[in-house]
Amino acid sequence: MSTTTQEPGSSANPPGPTTTGGTEDGTSLARLYLLSGLTIIGVVALLIGVAIFVQMTGIVSFAPTISIGDLFTGLSLIAGAIIARAEYRRAKKAAQIGHTTDLLTELSTNDSLFESLTAVYHMDGAAVAAAFKHDSLDQSQLEHIVRVFNYYNFVANSCSAGYANRDSIFTLRGEAMWQTYTNYYEFITEVRNQRDDQTVWCEFTALAEAYGRKKGKSLPAPSPSNDSLPSPI
Repeated sequence: MSTTTQEPGSSANPPGPTTTGGTEDGTSLARLYLLSGLTIIGVVALLIGVAIFVQMTGIVSFAPTISIGDLFTGLSLIAGAIIARAEYRRAKKAAQIGHTTDLLTELSTNDSLFESLTAVYHMDGAAVAAAFKHDSLDQSQLEHIVRVFNYYNFVANSCSAGYANRDSIFTLRGEAMWQTYTNYYEFITEVRNQRDDQTVWCEFTALAEAYGRKKGKSLPAPSPSNDSLPSPI
C-alpha cells in the first residue's frame, strides 16, 4: 500500500500529543474572572444608586421600608450568587481541561493506541477502502484503523457530553483528526454502505467536519459508489 499520505507540516513521524495550548485556557479563565468582577461592580453600583435615589426622594410606596442593612444583605446575596456561578464555571472548565489532557495523554501512554496511530498515519486511505471492498484488507490493518477511529469517536463523544473541551481538542488534535477523516473518507463510506448504517463513527466524522468548517476547509465530496476504486489484487 502507498505510504505517501502525510499530515501537513509533519515530518516522517506521526504527530503525537503536543504540550501547548494552556495559554488559551488561562486567558479564558482570566477573562471569566474579569467579566464576573465587572458584573458584580456594575450590579452593586446600580443598586446603591437606586437606594440613594429612594432615600433622597422618599419614594417608599412600593415597599414598607428600605434600610441600608437590608440593601447590603441583598447585595451580598447577589454578589454571592454571581461568584458561585463563576466558580462553578471555573470548576467545570478545569474538569474539562483535566479530562482533555487525559484523552490526549492516552496517545503517548497507550502503546497499542500509539502503534495503531502510527500504522493508520502511514496507510493510504483509498487503497484501504479498495482492499476492504474486495475483502482483502489485512486483519491487523483493520484492527489498527478501528482502534484509532474508536478512540477519536470517544473523544468526540466526550466533547459532545461536555467532559472535554472542544476548542482544546481542535487546537491540539484537530488537524490530525481532519487529515485522518479526509484520508479515510472512502473507507468510512464503504463500511457504512456494507453495514447499511450511516451512523458508524458519526461522532468522529461530525467533529472532524466541524473542525474543517471552522478552518474553512473543503469537505470531501459524497461518493455514491466505490466501484471506481481500483482492485488491490
